Amino acid sequence: HPKAIIQAERASRIQPGLQVSSILDAVENVPPGRLRGDVILGCLDSKYARQHVNQLAWRLGVPWIDAGVAANGLLARVNVYLPGAANACCLECAWSERDYQTLDVPHPCDDGDGAPTNAPAYLGSLAASLQAAECDKLLRGSRASINREILVDLATHQLYETDYRRNPQCRFDHQTWTVEPLDARLSVAEALELAGGALQVEGKSFSTRLRCGCGELKPVFCLTGRLSDAERICPNCGEKMHPTGFDSVARLAKPMSQTLRGIGLMPGDLLMAGGNRCLEVTA
Repeated sequence: HPKAIIQAERASRIQPGLQVSSILDAVENVPPGRLRGDVILGCLDSKYARQHVNQLAWRLGVPWIDAGVAANGLLARVNVYLPGAANACCLECAWSERDYQTLDVPHPCDDGDGAPTNAPAYLGSLAASLQAAECDKLLRGSRASINREILVDLATHQLYETDYRRNPQCRFDHQTWTVEPLDARLSVAEALELAGGALQVEGKSFSTRLRCGCGELKPVFCLTGRLSDAERICPNCGEKMHPTGFDSVARLAKPMSQTLRGIGLMPGDLLMAGGNRCLEVTA
């Protein structure tokens, strides 16, 4: 069963008054504003997803706590990051060139028992307990292990604590954005006027045309990946059409009458307006 649904059900049983929202999607597809809160807990399966959450946490200025396991050494670890703090390190501050070279290596879930790491359940439970302890300390304002990695080696019953510092050679810029609301019902032209210039969604582009294998071309303007299946049907042969990199633009720069919602933007999407200024699309 999807973890998002199971965890939402369990949280609601523990505390019926909670408002819990489960989102079944890759984290990089979720509108960033949906993840803004007091703290982000990362229980992720891939390096790419961790990088995305790390950068998102810094952009939003939200503390985040990452946990992980290594089954072959019976290791459980937790790292605490505090974006915006002076000289605070991020996930990528500890990365080597090798980490970036293996960034896109997939880690699909197994069809059998356990996670792709083949880690025993007790190892994941230990990592989760360490993470919950650091989250509790962070929310209470007590001494959380910020800029540190806590590693437990169950094979030797050893505990290690490693301090990390900001890496001046880190590829990430560690910038935190100033976020302002932007009504999704506004037209692109009105949004551009409010922004005082071009707008863009970091790491994403806008599709301007769809192509079909039969040769049919269809003009569109939508955030890539946000077109519905019905909108992607070829009017000539009925097959699904696809956007290409040749038919995309990185920024909103031309005034248009279409609303932000009409070009695929959703509540929680963040539009960069230059410098550290950012506009969050609202309902």
